[in-house]
Amino acid sequence: MRDPQPAEEWHDVGANCLRRPSAAGPAGDFARAGAGLARDASGRESPLSLTTYLKGFYAGHPAPVFEAPASIGGRFFYNDTLDGFNFESKRALLGEVLDRLCHGLGNAASPALYAGSVSLPIYLPGFSAATMLATWSPSSRCSNRSGLETARVLRRISTTPKLGLCVGGRRRFTMFPPDQIKNLYVGPLDLTPAGQPVSLVDVRNPDLVRFPRFAEAAAVAVVAELEPGDAVYIPALWWHNVEALEDFNVLVNYWWRDVPITLSRRRKPLALPVDPEKFAADAAARLEGHL
Repeated sequence: MRDPQPAEEWHDVGANCLRRPSAAGPAGDFARAGAGLARDASGRESPLSLTTYLKGFYAGHPAPVFEAPASIGGRFFYNDTLDGFNFESKRALLGEVLDRLCHGLGNAASPALYAGSVSLPIYLPGFSAATMLATWSPSSRCSNRSGLETARVLRRISTTPKLGLCVGGRRRFTMFPPDQIKNLYVGPLDLTPAGQPVSLVDVRNPDLVRFPRFAEAAAVAVVAELEPGDAVYIPALWWHNVEALEDFNVLVNYWWRDVPITLSRRRKPLALPVDPEKFAADAAARLEGHL
């Protein structure tokens, strides 16, 4: 089976690259915001420092959390009969989830935890402004949320264009064109782990005897690996599998109704690597101007 091809990369993304279509409001420069976020949120230092930073914004609301034993290997998924799941869905205080993630680092028996529907304005108000993401803060054209976890994330589809920014840990996105739906073996539509249909194939270790057509999807897949401050743009309707490559990971997602002009004609994913040191001085200046 052919390995996925690497996503095209845009380096040194400038201030006009991800400008919103609307003329109202300041332009958004996601790469520079990412560099500032990775620095200001301590994303490149340690899970403990990032946890301390995030808890400083926490509003105290219980958040939706998935929890499963370590034996699932980080794959939040269905049970063997596809009539339930291999994890427990509950609500918990986000501060406690962060503490548990930190306490479980390095322990292979620690449970897998995933908080994937953490709306920043609700659960972490002020976070976007403090990390310069307020330069193009969410409006009717854009929504955002963050995810915290120790495990792989579900293979899913997004109906609107999406940009994912890695804040802590490392991520691998494996993305499939919309026309590959026939080769992805989509699971039950009336029972989904997180509200969206998912593929039944374990992308990391595919069973080609059970799912032989997945080899065709893998042949046209695109992959991007992100470190703190890096981002990936995913066009609408592309299926994507997200793997968390560290024990502690944080991702911020943005979905657009109106796509930035520079991305409006793109039909393939795009990786946006960021050099935090190169942009640090500019990031600090932009942050100071928005406080």
